[in-house]
Amino acid sequence: MITFAIMSSPSLNTIKNSNKSIVIRCPASYRPERKYVFDILFCDRFSIDYYLEDSQSDSTIIALPSGKSISFPDVFFARDENEPFSCSDLPTTVQWIETSDDWKEERFPVFYGVEDYVDSSDVVLQWDVIAVLFFCLARWEELLEYPRDAYDRFVGTDSFLVKQAIHMYPIVDYCELYLRAIFTRLGLDTELGRTYRSISTHDVDIHRYYRAPTSLLTVALGDIVNRKNMTYAWWTLWTGIKNVFTSSDPWDNNAYMREQDKNHGAESIFYYLPRKDKNAGASYHLTEDAVLREIRLLAEGQATIGAHPSLGTYRDAEAMANEVKVLRSVTGLPIVESRQHFLQWHPIDTVDALEQAGVELDSTMHFRRSPGFRSGTSVVYPLWNFRERRPSTVLERPLIFMDQNLHLHSGSVGILLSEVEQLIARTKAVDGSFVMLWHNSSFNHPEWKECQKYFVDILKKAA
Repeated sequence: MITFAIMSSPSLNTIKNSNKSIVIRCPASYRPERKYVFDILFCDRFSIDYYLEDSQSDSTIIALPSGKSISFPDVFFARDENEPFSCSDLPTTVQWIETSDDWKEERFPVFYGVEDYVDSSDVVLQWDVIAVLFFCLARWEELLEYPRDAYDRFVGTDSFLVKQAIHMYPIVDYCELYLRAIFTRLGLDTELGRTYRSISTHDVDIHRYYRAPTSLLTVALGDIVNRKNMTYAWWTLWTGIKNVFTSSDPWDNNAYMREQDKNHGAESIFYYLPRKDKNAGASYHLTEDAVLREIRLLAEGQATIGAHPSLGTYRDAEAMANEVKVLRSVTGLPIVESRQHFLQWHPIDTVDALEQAGVELDSTMHFRRSPGFRSGTSVVYPLWNFRERRPSTVLERPLIFMDQNLHLHSGSVGILLSEVEQLIARTKAVDGSFVMLWHNSSFNHPEWKECQKYFVDILKKAA
């Protein structure tokens, strides 16, 4: 038997219960993917030491200091580690776990189950916990050969989570609380070292609706030619004429959003595009006086300023690093957070690019068309570096809701808002972070006339 002593992970928490340790016996315990999940679960979340023992069994057994044990089947990592991920590795069915009296929450979904699995342990789970967590957190599903959209993005409707309608559950967080309840019942108390947070983020894709007094004509022409909407064109002309005399731009909303965030106890993060380039998706430059002045005022108001790397940089490490460097240089701020423009993402290349750019915390994980938990969690976690098979130096804070969901969601606004309330309640139940995105351009325009009120409404519910 080979024993591996696993030291505490430094990525998120400091070990608090160093006098309490557990032993985990499992096949192929040396695999870095296993250690990634164990570190997140036991070190980062439970704040306890653990030791791995390589077992010849087809089960994973967690032995607690009390002499009690928990076991579950080894389903996913029985696969050949040298084989690339394939559709045959995907889960096929969902199992619903009814919670006990120890945990006062609703039932929750898991997968990779084995109905006939039996063991002599004190608690027997008929689903592969490690497989569930790795599937959600590593997002290896997105490496498969699915069709991607016009911006080379993974389409949410192809995800197993969305197909099964379980993306509305923070599965990883529920698994954590479920295991905590079992640990407590078996004599090992653990502390939940986090509290609920409301985080309101804002992508500054377009700084102002009118770039100059004469730009109303250009914008109105775009309304007619590109958007084929005469209502928008007339609104643009009328509002533009007023703007000439009042200098009141309809998308000058960042100070307002920061004030509302503060009033409702939400942390504010503003992501700015570092490069002005039509192909990059930016219409402003960081060196403009109005942009710099705004960034400085927001930073002085305790808002965090992050990078919004432009189109295409999600697979171009050099370009992303240069853009983040420019943002740091121009603003004089220690930029360490980011969100990819248009939520572009590749599980391998984007993680590599973020690391090389010196980004410490990203917030891109979102299904775009509907709110929910793309990574199965509302808690910050380290990304997985597929190329080097190790935890990334970059942490991910998943995005749960964005304003565009109001237009892209397949259901009515009423259904969407009901889902958002459900997501907030579930995030609060696990002491996670409810992260929302609202653009400064999602106000004061006919397109958003019926929806802009929900910005404050959701902030209130998330408080």
